[in-house]
Amino acid sequence: MSDKHRAACIAEQVKTLDTPTNSAVLLRLNEALELFGIRASIDRENGEAVFLHTDTVSVWVRREYFHIEHVDNDGNPRRHLTVRVSRLPDAARLVATYEGCLPTAGGET
Repeated sequence: MSDKHRAACIAEQVKTLDTPTNSAVLLRLNEALELFGIRASIDRENGEAVFLHTDTVSVWVRREYFHIEHVDNDGNPRRHLTVRVSRLPDAARLVATYEGCLPTAGGET
């Protein structure tokens, strides 16, 4: 899938965000990550998605922000970033970069 097509698919998902629940936002991020070939595991509480986990990243939503925690091979936090939910494509690209699906700009992530 080309970057242009991937961006168009993610942009279409963002259009439908309106005011979704945190669970819905995480599920949309999961769909965006699948466009990069990333299969995240989803932790649920009472049927609602509360965390997404990949090999090197954990994501949760609080107060209209994605909280993205990049961890090392031992599960120790390396960095914690926040990205507005309205910037779902940026959050997906950030996770994809940490997962090694996209090249880094300027060095080690």
